Amino acid sequence: MSRIALGGAVEKELSINEMIKEIDEFLNKNKKISLWWSYPIKHCKEDYEKEKPFWFYLYQDKSLKARYRVIDFKTKEGDEGIECPQEWEKYLLNKTWAKKKRLSGKRSEIFKTWFLIDKIEKLENEISIDDLISFCNQPVSTNRLVGSFLYIYEPLFSKNNMKQLIKKFIKESIEKNILGTKNYKTYYEGLETKVSFGQGQQADISWMAFLRFNQTVSKGIYPVILFNRKDCLVLAYGVSETENSEIKWPDEIINNYKQIKETTCECNLSKIKEKYPNSYLKKCYKLEDGKLKEEQLEDVLNNLDEIIKSYIATFSSKPPSPTNEINCFENSNLKLDPYIKNSFYNSLKTKGFVILAGLSGTGKTKIFEEFVNCFPNAENNLFFPIRPDFKDTKSLLGFYNPLKNQYHSTHLLDFIVEASKNYLEKGKNADPFFVLFDEMNLARVEYYFADFLSVLEVKRFDNEDETQRNHSFQKFLVTLGKNTSSLNEENYNFTSQSIKLHNEDINDTPKELFLPPNLYFVGTVNIDETTHMFSPKVLDRAFTIEFDVGSFEDYLEFLKENFDNKNSVTIGNLKEDFINNGEFAVVDKQKIREFLEREENKKYLEILEKINYTLGKYNLHFGYRVFDEIIMFLYNSQNSQFKFDNPEEAFDLAVKMKVLPKFHGTRQKLEKPIISLLKQFEIESPEEKIKEGIPQIKEIRYKHTVQKLLEMLYKLKTQGFASFM
Repeated sequence: MSRIALGGAVEKELSINEMIKEIDEFLNKNKKISLWWSYPIKHCKEDYEKEKPFWFYLYQDKSLKARYRVIDFKTKEGDEGIECPQEWEKYLLNKTWAKKKRLSGKRSEIFKTWFLIDKIEKLENEISIDDLISFCNQPVSTNRLVGSFLYIYEPLFSKNNMKQLIKKFIKESIEKNILGTKNYKTYYEGLETKVSFGQGQQADISWMAFLRFNQTVSKGIYPVILFNRKDCLVLAYGVSETENSEIKWPDEIINNYKQIKETTCECNLSKIKEKYPNSYLKKCYKLEDGKLKEEQLEDVLNNLDEIIKSYIATFSSKPPSPTNEINCFENSNLKLDPYIKNSFYNSLKTKGFVILAGLSGTGKTKIFEEFVNCFPNAENNLFFPIRPDFKDTKSLLGFYNPLKNQYHSTHLLDFIVEASKNYLEKGKNADPFFVLFDEMNLARVEYYFADFLSVLEVKRFDNEDETQRNHSFQKFLVTLGKNTSSLNEENYNFTSQSIKLHNEDINDTPKELFLPPNLYFVGTVNIDETTHMFSPKVLDRAFTIEFDVGSFEDYLEFLKENFDNKNSVTIGNLKEDFINNGEFAVVDKQKIREFLEREENKKYLEILEKINYTLGKYNLHFGYRVFDEIIMFLYNSQNSQFKFDNPEEAFDLAVKMKVLPKFHGTRQKLEKPIISLLKQFEIESPEEKIKEGIPQIKEIRYKHTVQKLLEMLYKLKTQGFASFM
């Protein structure tokens, strides 16, 4: 079986035993069964296609209990859903699913993936989620396994568990009184572990093999531990001794290691040579008093891991490494102007909080999905939809229930805790964690997001000493299973203020939540009459990017064009660039100074001075923070993996995103400052330009800012009120 697999949660109310019985009965009659899943397979999809068949594991109560074998699948992203393939309809467990794309309006009942399955089985030994690693290079986190799913490697034993299993294997081999192998059936590094003490009678050699799907000890190659049941244990690149295998060990193995029949060892190899002459010896170990020393056992595991790596590489190409080249935002369905992609990347890199505004269907959610897939740990993202009934922070982070004496957590809180642990463990090499708040303005952001807005603007700890003096932060670390000794010069940069969660004596949820620097927020905003407006305070805390709709004729031309993808980057370099070499989204005063000291950049300081002077007359001027963020955006736009071809356009967009959100009010308040600013941007007679509606400005120096100012001026003339959104 393939090394990769999928995992899906089964609701607590459902009985896995009854599920297995029902599916098994269907399979006995029909040989195959077709089932749907409410998640699309989008990460590593090509690997799942290539590695079919693979296992789909069912987990409940934090352990894997059963699995079914997927021989084929069809999948589609988005919320539209897909029908069961016509040729699979005869295998449907429930015939009423045919010709449907969903059961109901719930997202959890949309048919996003269809599986064709030929086997289901209960695991003889349940496997804890603590023994899993993910397929797409991401450590497993418990919160992802609650009512969710995971891309995973096959379940595996930890090294410590494997140590105990090898000890047991040696002990029972020597005692020669146990022939059963049921308790040995597990997985290590995604490979099925098989043990034999002899078929029907005790053999001279007992073995423990690690097998890929379709490989057996009688026909194939495999990593193997051979034991003469006395004092000699051998690690080998195993080769079938009964039938020739179509798969061979690679030349570097054959050329660098001798076959067992040609080797000598400090212990007696005679019986092993007789039974397994053609396998290639990795190393042999002499036991004392029927036991391996601890250092010998450690060496066995290290050498076993080397054999397994060679074994896996022999069958398939290795998973993409962090240095592999990718084309970020390469999805052909994502048709956005390059300035939007560049703005999104550099805004998030600069500030860590970006709002995406526009009509529904313009690509706001899609750009987020494509962006997070550019990183090696593509699963480090959370889709968090906002509901109209959100009133305060409890809607995001949960609440304490005094009747049950427990804290009702949320996926967001669990996700932030996971990001914090990642930062504490990896420091400046921590992975970025991304949260998408979908439709942020369905509820009043000033209510439910107020605590976040405040904490995101406070300074972060400047040094380790500050964290030592903050008792609340020390308690926060303890709740995460850490303490101040876990801190060093690379992982103390949490927010110095916190979000209060509760004040009870419970150990599994922190009383206060401090935000790590590797946490990034993105919010989507649909602009229509049914949603709430954003106040200037909220917009001031973020970079706001508008997704405009141009002419459909231009859109069709855009689809026809064959753009050269300029964003071909390596995964490792992209992460390093995005997190600012471990500084994350930070305003670097030194970079600001160095940027403005360059002769070609001094003009930006002069223009900002003039803009602020003009706005100051109307009490709409901006402060140092906005100035810093504009310059940092410009710095990043000229020095990141997503550079602007035209630095002037980057400045234009920065002014639009950081200065214009202050424009919020009546005609009496805003008309004069807007007209004054338009004239400063060399727009003569702006009132004349909006007589017939909002003009489309293209050939002008600061087209994005001017276009927005004309739009607001038009609203003032026609409605008497205007705002940035």
